[in-house]
Amino acid sequence: MFIGTAAALIWFLDRGRWGRPAAATVLVALGIYGSVVTAQRHVFTPGEGERRFATIAELVAAQTEPSAMIFASIHAGSLRYYAGRATIRFDILEPDWLDHAAAWLNDRGRHPYGVD
Repeated sequence: MFIGTAAALIWFLDRGRWGRPAAATVLVALGIYGSVVTAQRHVFTPGEGERRFATIAELVAAQTEPSAMIFASIHAGSLRYYAGRATIRFDILEPDWLDHAAAWLNDRGRHPYGVD
């Protein structure tokens, strides 16, 4: 995409004395802008990133019993996959059902936990 943009800029701006320097300036500015945006969005930084889902699941697996029921929102799928724990999406439950669901699970030996 960048090569196509560069070719289009050179084609449009390659007229007259200032065409090539103007095209080069615009291309350098676009390159700097792209680098700044990717740095702000942590695109290429090696770190926790998406690994946090597996890290939280490992913590939950270590701290809860296998029969636990985990109330979660964004982590529900990764907790089920990586920790092997049953999950309930608390963000789609009606607010007044959360306490009822926790009590019901507790009465049946499925200790409820919450992960935000």
